[in-house]
Amino acid sequence: MLSKTERDFVTDPHSFPKNKAKKFRYKIRNKLKTLKQEIDLLMENCDDIRISQQEVLDMIGLSDFLVGRKEILRSPKKETRRFESLAKFENW
Repeated sequence: MLSKTERDFVTDPHSFPKNKAKKFRYKIRNKLKTLKQEIDLLMENCDDIRISQQEVLDMIGLSDFLVGRKEILRSPKKETRRFESLAKFENW
């Protein structure tokens, strides 16, 4: 699914310049959208093709409790820093 350069980017994203990193993120997101559509198609037609949904999940390495999960998993945000110069503007 990923090209060799995309795999290198995923392995070490900090070694790529910002403009290249942006390009790779865009390409990877598009591939993920396509992959999601294909997995959805497989899951909808499991009975017709005689492959169990669990078999599909096992092959892609997902457990069945993740199916249908709508929340977005993101890395935690960086810690908020307090700036003394802005303290007078805070309403605590």
